[in-house]
Amino acid sequence: MEKGWSRIADRFTVSLPPEKVWREFADVPRVARCLPGAEFGATDSGDLEGELRFAFGPIKAAFACTATVERDEASRTGILRGAGSDRSGASRAKGQVSYRLFEEAGGAATRVEVTLDYQLQGALAQFSRPGLVKDFVSRLIAEFARNLSAMASGGAAGEQAPRASLGLGDFLAILFARLKRWLGF
Repeated sequence: MEKGWSRIADRFTVSLPPEKVWREFADVPRVARCLPGAEFGATDSGDLEGELRFAFGPIKAAFACTATVERDEASRTGILRGAGSDRSGASRAKGQVSYRLFEEAGGAATRVEVTLDYQLQGALAQFSRPGLVKDFVSRLIAEFARNLSAMASGGAAGEQAPRASLGLGDFLAILFARLKRWLGF
């Protein structure tokens, strides 16, 4: 990993066969709507353009983004590379999301292993404490997994792109949980 970049690795399991999850992941604009605050569309060149909005306690941002996608059917892996800048112009971000699908429960479920490499610059970088970002991203991944399951099962989840947010109560809960870990409770 390059200097100035951060990495978060996580995983989630959905109760859908890997073939179905792989097909869903092929429609990036549709599956992106499963991530709160994300909305993307394909351009004529096949790349993606869109927006990623989030709020974390008092911090709010709306990034205009561009991205490219690479997928390998044989290994069921994919990489989404992107960059964007906050519409206020105060922050910039670059990132890469790598994923790999694994069969679980005899093919009835799929484990998705995800790695997020990112770099923040500007005003937002001062708030990017690795532990807090990891907790925030973990909550987003859990919401993404719920929405993906609902969408792939014919539900309406993922059809709208609400702002990715943690309210003050969520923000304080994360801080309190981290404080408890630091103090050994």
